[in-house]
Amino acid sequence: MDFEKFINAQQKIWEWINKIGPGGVGKVARQIGHAYDTLMAVFRASAAFTREMASKTPRLKHLPRASLLGLYALMYHDRSLLSELLKLNPQQDEATLAEFFGLSVEDLRDCLTQSYVTLSYHAEIEFWRRLLEDKCVSYWKRGVVLPHIGSLLIHSSERPPNVPPRLICVNALVPWILGVLRDLSTGSLGAGSIAVVGASIGRGKTTTLYYSLRSALYALNPAVKPTPKLPETIADVRTEVDDVIPYLMLFNPEDFLDAVRALADSGIKAPILVVDNASILFPKQWIKATGKLHRFYLNMNTVIDLLRGVCGAVIFVANAPNELASFIRNAATINISGREEPGIKTYSVTIYTWKRPTLRIREEEEQVKMREKIASIYVYPLLKLPQEIYKLDLKVKIETIAKKTQEAIKHYKTEKKKKEK
Repeated sequence: MDFEKFINAQQKIWEWINKIGPGGVGKVARQIGHAYDTLMAVFRASAAFTREMASKTPRLKHLPRASLLGLYALMYHDRSLLSELLKLNPQQDEATLAEFFGLSVEDLRDCLTQSYVTLSYHAEIEFWRRLLEDKCVSYWKRGVVLPHIGSLLIHSSERPPNVPPRLICVNALVPWILGVLRDLSTGSLGAGSIAVVGASIGRGKTTTLYYSLRSALYALNPAVKPTPKLPETIADVRTEVDDVIPYLMLFNPEDFLDAVRALADSGIKAPILVVDNASILFPKQWIKATGKLHRFYLNMNTVIDLLRGVCGAVIFVANAPNELASFIRNAATINISGREEPGIKTYSVTIYTWKRPTLRIREEEEQVKMREKIASIYVYPLLKLPQEIYKLDLKVKIETIAKKTQEAIKHYKTEKKKKEK
């Protein structure tokens, strides 16, 4: 890790924060947060609709899972994905849905296009008005856009569309990152927040974080101005944001120790830091460590408690939902867990969820309960890391495997010799 470039990358983010100002950071955080909340409201509507349709028409029992694919599409892709899917011949699913709403398949697809554009991050108000005034009002209110787009993706599974993610993706992590940066710029309590993302190996953790981080920085960067009607895709734009990101993601978790030291020595506070494969350095079994290793973890416990002194938003990535050390998980303000969603042909789907407290008021009783919500969805092969990031991540993983295997062999041979004596 080149720590001089690491410090320079953090300084560059500070330049963007200072240029846009706390009000500007707060504005984009609210915009993307609103887009995420709207998308989740549409998903809740679609859940009720797909259950109804699946019970009435067994042939449509795949619609609930199709909604997950549709939710992913609207989180990560612009109309270039829709354009590719609409090249497919109309499917029987579409004919059934069109009949349900008393529309032609052509009109149903028109409602799909209007709904898809309306849910885009930069959609203009005219699209909202059109949806509430014409033939698409019922289609829109029942969230049919999600199972509709998902069904098209399922039918295209033999030849999945090859389109890049959009410039600013929408999931729970993007507004969280921007919210922390807003607090950081004003010195308020939210500055110095920790997130933990845990899922099994190969479930898209690094990919999800890469695009979340990239989206937050593009939203923050005043030099990037996507058009209101059609946000540019990642393939259309490359700026200094892309040069900064590799130095914000520590693929070797041991670099975290040197990064914290470099920040403390420089007097610079890092706005964003991602520690990939963090469970290698901070395993959940840390409490069982003895000797110097035990003292190391006690010192790191203190470092994590005081991390806000040198960092803003810090994301630790674990190779299983609960694999990370408890002193990090307990300090986190948001814990996101990923699990595989089986049964979707051809695609590998991971659902990332998080829990947040909600107040429920009943007669003579108030309760705060934790509700699980979808934070993001990863679908392979539709979402992939750029080659340069993939190769860097793979290089670190291979080096870690070689190092840990060598250590394991050494310990094994030592114990074997003891038993032979």
